[in-house]
Amino acid sequence: VEITPDAILVHQEGRIVYINPAGLELLGAAHADQVVGKSVLDFIHTDSLEKVRTNIGKDLKGERTPAVEIRMLRLDGETVTVEGQGVQTLYQGKPAIQAAIRDITERREAEQALRESEDRLRTIMQSVQTGIIIIDARTHTILDVNRKALAMIGVKKADIIGSVCHRYICPCEQGECPITNLGQGADASERVLITKSGVRIPVLKTVVPATIAGRDVFIESVMDISELKSREDRIRILAGLLDLIPASVTVHDTEGRFLYANEKSFEFHGYTASEFSKINLHELDVPESERLIEERIRQLKETGHVSFEVQHYRKDGSVIPLLVNARITTWDGAPVILSIATDNTERKQAEQE
Repeated sequence: VEITPDAILVHQEGRIVYINPAGLELLGAAHADQVVGKSVLDFIHTDSLEKVRTNIGKDLKGERTPAVEIRMLRLDGETVTVEGQGVQTLYQGKPAIQAAIRDITERREAEQALRESEDRLRTIMQSVQTGIIIIDARTHTILDVNRKALAMIGVKKADIIGSVCHRYICPCEQGECPITNLGQGADASERVLITKSGVRIPVLKTVVPATIAGRDVFIESVMDISELKSREDRIRILAGLLDLIPASVTVHDTEGRFLYANEKSFEFHGYTASEFSKINLHELDVPESERLIEERIRQLKETGHVSFEVQHYRKDGSVIPLLVNARITTWDGAPVILSIATDNTERKQAEQE
């Protein structure tokens, strides 16, 4: 009793008659005289008094009482959270109660800090506008999911928890998980998310392995890129239409670097797309035209659009006359020049005849 790390005290007729060293440390006492002889209830916090009185009554009747969590008061007035259990005994031949008490203050504070941390993380998880799904790495069942992911899939949380992930997250067959079975990564990779109604949504998915409460999990984040994919589709259609028109369409910055060119531009100049992307406008213009580039850009900045005749070198060294209509626009927030040029060869030949 003297060397046990748990506090042991004996009280008789409501007064403490014995306390071990661990008990003295728990109550902040330097020696037993500070505690022995005092009412045991003097060391009980008011919100635990009723619980303690009830158990004392049962202990005196010889009834077995379970361990209870209560708050006790130290001599300096500080509160400690303890777990205690009493049992009827005899002390100097008279009925008494022996109580074993364990200080669980640090454990409760750690548990409270953990709960607060979990609450903060859950609040963040539920607030982000990216779908987050937590999946058991072994069974591939869904353990948790945030509101954004539920909205994307179109289900209630109770309906998806416990489901196998490939029913919603990744349309693969059992045993063919890209992450665990096929050894593929998922770092901002394009995947699909399957909604409750079976619609496939294009998403950008990232998977991070982690351990939560001793369990290996995958934390998957998914971002709906339907709008982006739709925009890309529209861009592809527009680019296809531009490739069909019988004129050169180009976009270049004020330094002459090409940002876009359609198929007719390559055809006019005899270059491949890769070759053309490395050429500067100053290299295409014949000297007489190249000297006028700065003046044309100045006019464009003043009026917003301009028309002019120009001659460009082809890859084979020959020259092609062009009639150009250009205007100022923006590309990624910077001013650029959009030009539509038609082959002016026939008109020039007609003028010479």
